[in-house]
Amino acid sequence: MCIKTVKTLLITVIFFSLFLGVALVQAQETVEVIGHQYSPYQNKDQSGFQNELVRETFKAAGLMADITIAPPLRTVNQFYTAKFAVCADGETLNDDEKNKALDVRKKTYWNVPIGLMYYKPNLTPAQISQLETVKSLSDIDPGLTILSYGGYNPFNDAGFKGKVFIKSNSPEQTMAMVKGGRNELGFEVLGVTPYFTKKDNPEELDNWAFLNYWLYFPQYIAFNGSHPKGAFYEEKFNQGLSTIKKNGVYVKIYERFYGKKNVPKSAIDDPDGEIRDEDQSKIVEDNQFDLAKFLRQVRDRSGFIVKFVD
Repeated sequence: MCIKTVKTLLITVIFFSLFLGVALVQAQETVEVIGHQYSPYQNKDQSGFQNELVRETFKAAGLMADITIAPPLRTVNQFYTAKFAVCADGETLNDDEKNKALDVRKKTYWNVPIGLMYYKPNLTPAQISQLETVKSLSDIDPGLTILSYGGYNPFNDAGFKGKVFIKSNSPEQTMAMVKGGRNELGFEVLGVTPYFTKKDNPEELDNWAFLNYWLYFPQYIAFNGSHPKGAFYEEKFNQGLSTIKKNGVYVKIYERFYGKKNVPKSAIDDPDGEIRDEDQSKIVEDNQFDLAKFLRQVRDRSGFIVKFVD
C-alpha cells in the first residue's frame, strides 16, 4: 500500500471519528430540571454544590442536565404544572393530593446538615449564654422565634416549643431579617451564613453565632411519574447516583464545598449507598464542622473551593 493511500485512510478515519464524536454529543439527551435559588448551593448560573451534584449524576448515566433556578414557590408551581419532569428540591413538594395525582416519586440523594444562627447584638447576655449551652431544640426558650426557609420546618418536630415562620426565599433575606430583629433565630444550611458574611461583610462575622449541633435532613429529587419521561429520568438518575458514589465523585463534590476532612458525617449517607431511615431528620451529635477552617479555604464565586488550605 502506498504512502498516499495510507495517508488518505488515516485522514478518513480521523474525520469519521470526529464526525461520530460530534454526532454522539449532539445526540446526548438534555434533562430539564427545576430547582430553588439558594446560593451558594444553587446559583442562578447553575453553579454550586447541589447543581453540580445533579449534573454529575445525570452525566454518569449519559444525560445532560439543564437546571432552571427559580424562587421556591415558582419551582413548586412549575413542577406541579408539568413544565418540568424533574425537581431538584423534592422535599418541598408537600401537596399530597397533587403528588398522588401526578405519581410524584422522590429519591433521597444527599443530606444537608441544618441548624440555627443568631445575631449577637440583638440578644441579651443571658439569652446568648442559654443558647451556648443548648443540647436539644427543646432547651431553646420558646419565647424566641425561628425564621425558616421554603418548606422547611423540622424544628418543632425535633422538640422546639416556639414558633417557626416560613417566609424567607434566600440566605441573604434570612440574615437581613434576623439581623433586623424580625426573628431571633434563623435557618442555617451548614456554612451559608459565614460564607456570605465573609464575602460581603467580613467585619460582621464576629456578630454571628451558631448553635453547636445540626439537624440531619434528607434532600430529595422528584420525578413526575405522569410525565412521558418521568420514569425514564428516574431510572437514569438512580443509575448515575450509584455510579458517582462508587467512583468517588460524590464525596469530592462535598469536599469541594466543605473542605477536605471537614465534611460532617451527617452530610454523607450510608457507605453502602443508601441513606438509612434511622439517620434521617435527627440531631447531629457528631458534628466536627470547623468554621475557621471552612473560612480559610480559597473559593470561586460559586462557593466551590479552588485551593485547599489547612
